[in-house]
Amino acid sequence: MLADDDRALHYGDGLFESMRWSAGAAPLWDWHIERLQLGCEQLRLPLPDTTELHLRCREAVRDYQHASLKLIWTAGSGPRGYARPAILTPRALVQAQPQAFDR
Repeated sequence: MLADDDRALHYGDGLFESMRWSAGAAPLWDWHIERLQLGCEQLRLPLPDTTELHLRCREAVRDYQHASLKLIWTAGSGPRGYARPAILTPRALVQAQPQAFDR
């Protein structure tokens, strides 16, 4: 859940990946994780535990044969102002919704 003081909400301090899931798997998972890690490096965000993220994503799409999933990785909470806290506590948000494909 996004906290009221999350830096992504107030300053756009975070990134996201949108991905397709089918039958409990994301066909391009590795590619999305590479992009997520590159984004983290560019934004100087701590890298996520990708094993934990994968488990959370699989749980989010569990009830859907086909799903669209948005993974949001934020810098976490912080005080007002543009300066980041000395230690970041990143936060992952995972949102899934059923997706009907034409194929």
